[in-house]
Amino acid sequence: MKRYICLVIYFAFSTCLSAQKVKYKKGKISVDKKDAFIFDKEKQGGLFGTKVLTLSSVQNNQDVLVVTDTALFLKPLPFEASARLHGWVHKVEAPELGKKTMIPLMEALNFRKKITKELESIGFFKTNVMTEELFGEFVSKNNEEKIGKMLSYLDSLNEIRLDNYNRTAELFGELPKRSTGDVSVKDGVIKEKLADIGKFKREKKGSYATVYQIININKDVIGKFVHIPSESRANVQLLVNEIDEEKKLHWLNFKVKGTFSKTQSMTLDEKMAIAANYLVTNGYM
Repeated sequence: MKRYICLVIYFAFSTCLSAQKVKYKKGKISVDKKDAFIFDKEKQGGLFGTKVLTLSSVQNNQDVLVVTDTALFLKPLPFEASARLHGWVHKVEAPELGKKTMIPLMEALNFRKKITKELESIGFFKTNVMTEELFGEFVSKNNEEKIGKMLSYLDSLNEIRLDNYNRTAELFGELPKRSTGDVSVKDGVIKEKLADIGKFKREKKGSYATVYQIININKDVIGKFVHIPSESRANVQLLVNEIDEEKKLHWLNFKVKGTFSKTQSMTLDEKMAIAANYLVTNGYM
């Protein structure tokens, strides 16, 4: 029995001694206290500044992994002078393998440290060589399957917003050309960048709900925004959709979880901004 215990302790001690030590610090990765990789971070210019992270080998200066912020855009509608930003993903490349794909955004305070931990978890630092199998594991670990759904939704949204635009233009006329950007609301006025593109005008106030007219840039009333404060939600009713029961209402929820999971209150303008972004994104305004 004593011999068995000694053997267990010996093997456990041996394992500890042979355990690989991977450390990330200030853009450098060491393996067993030897510099092994450099993780460079580069900011690219342009309208949408993007971040490029490159993992390169100290030994041969070859790029092993490149992660790039990549924007997804909606197809411009006839009144939009530029493509509308829909969201961000990461393009991931293994240059030596000639492999590249996309993954959802990885959320982390220290992005390079997170990637280092993930590479360690799949055993990359045991050989310091990126194989097709390891690249596949890294991509799979970061929800690659979610990308397919995201791109499918993007295609569907492009079709939906074009159909909504056509039906709205037929009923209310064409909208003037404008550049795309952030949509916000201040004092009920809907803005895209700095330009006014519509407004919410109070029509009726009740004990349960308050109704606002939704007015576009051509001063047409295209629908209603029904605010229900007691339930922290609202719905959008659009005239162009009244013949289609499935599209008659779009419900918007305004419950926001804050510190200690308490519900934080939102201003009316913030709630209206959610509705305005829905209207713009879906091609109604």
